[in-house]
Amino acid sequence: MEKEYQPNEVAQKILDVLKDAAKPMSIADLSETLGFEVKPGNISPLVKKGYITSESVETVCPTCGHKTSHKVYTLK
Repeated sequence: MEKEYQPNEVAQKILDVLKDAAKPMSIADLSETLGFEVKPGNISPLVKKGYITSESVETVCPTCGHKTSHKVYTLK
């Protein structure tokens, strides 16, 4: 029998921030809001267990036109 996933303290803080977020947040946004560095390893279990969803977004630099993509997260 598999044990039910219980978010640790960091994961719970991420969930709390996303619950109150007006828009999807990147890892950088989460880190800035929480005041400590959020790492992909903090996010992955939440995505895998279905607590949050991820979406790839692309941004374009207005100066040079360089495209970058990153993920943003929302509470499911």
